[in-house]
Amino acid sequence: MTPPLTLLLAAHPPRQWRLPESLLAGRFRLEHAGAERLEGSLRHHNPDAALVWAACFQDHLARDVKRWKTLRPKTQFLLFLDAPPPTRAVVSLLHAGFHDARY
Repeated sequence: MTPPLTLLLAAHPPRQWRLPESLLAGRFRLEHAGAERLEGSLRHHNPDAALVWAACFQDHLARDVKRWKTLRPKTQFLLFLDAPPPTRAVVSLLHAGFHDARY
């Protein structure tokens, strides 16, 4: 049997996770980290994917993901925003290494 994939969940501001148990059961091993501790978690763990939630687009997100990708080049980073960012921001996030950005 294949070991479960590891998902690293991070949010700024911190929030409660509401992911369906049926989606996760036996498939994923979850690790939680605040957005401010994400880099430290990436240094100590090797997640398959990192799901990052943010209230809105922030200029430092593109710089941060470039740094995160140097720590874990094989990790997929997915960004979820509460509000749509400007088009140029989406392009800069995708160039930085986010695999997808949703709002």
